[in-house]
Amino acid sequence: CGLLVHGWLLCMAGGFFVTRGMVLSVVAWCLCEQAVILVVLGGVGPDGDFTPTMEALDITSANLAWQPRAPMNHPRGDFAAEALPGGRLIAMGGEASNGSATEFAMYEAEEYSWAQDEWVMKAPLPEARFRFDTAHVGERVYAFGGQPTCVSGLGSDGAKQSCVKV
Repeated sequence: CGLLVHGWLLCMAGGFFVTRGMVLSVVAWCLCEQAVILVVLGGVGPDGDFTPTMEALDITSANLAWQPRAPMNHPRGDFAAEALPGGRLIAMGGEASNGSATEFAMYEAEEYSWAQDEWVMKAPLPEARFRFDTAHVGERVYAFGGQPTCVSGLGSDGAKQSCVKV
């Protein structure tokens, strides 16, 4: 599926956005009745590493241009993000790398303020996870499913190892 904006087709698949060689998470964000902001953040950069970057596009503007915003405190991929009331965004959990391997689940949660253009650390998730979904009701955000840290590669029997808690 995709989103057509002022004649541009923004290619999106499963909550991810592909642009300039990066695979980023997508959050459609309504800041007010007159502006709708499409935000892309985190994901995998052109170098193959996770990135903390954030860019925003006001799709109601006549001058469409991606604007850089403050980067997250932690690079991450396969994380969850929710647009919250009051021009806020929360990003939580996700997949991190230790430099040589990926699929390390994260606990960290951080909240973005559009007005201050900054990220503030929040209480961590009770269980590290990535590839999960969230929903918010009022001032609460609920996390569903996900994977813990994975052990990659093949087991001694040659079978692919599954994700395990470590």
